[in-house]
Amino acid sequence: MIVSFLLWQRYAPPKFLQTYSDGKDFQPAFAAIKELNLKLAVYPAVLENGQWKTNTKGISYLTSSAIPGEKGNSIFYSHNWPNLLGTLVKVQNGQIIEIEGFNGEIKYFVVTETTVLSPDQTYVLGPSDDTRLTIYTCYGFLDQNRFVVTAKPLKI
Repeated sequence: MIVSFLLWQRYAPPKFLQTYSDGKDFQPAFAAIKELNLKLAVYPAVLENGQWKTNTKGISYLTSSAIPGEKGNSIFYSHNWPNLLGTLVKVQNGQIIEIEGFNGEIKYFVVTETTVLSPDQTYVLGPSDDTRLTIYTCYGFLDQNRFVVTAKPLKI
């Protein structure tokens, strides 16, 4: 019974969420990469007692990071399960990431770099002086590494 639930949890299509309010002007609702046929609901996440809060329904947005499209590093992360970020490793430089807000506004980012890092290489999650989007997930044998995607704003 437990095994069945865990398999369902990893492969079932994610359900979409309701509006949340954290006082920011732009609140991300969905993240999409069309070339990967990927569209995930965005869930607000916080760092509590040094632990990154995760969910199993969509992609987490670290609300203490920059608002997507504004100066700083906007951080998104999720499990590498097939129904979440399991296909992220197929993303290529030049592909477009869309972050859609609850207000219907879409912000576009172009992938500029992908890299594999060890969990202790956390510099990619720090603040930045430019405007960027960082998406990461676990990667490799027993999820011992992190696959990191960096994207810059695309003006359309």
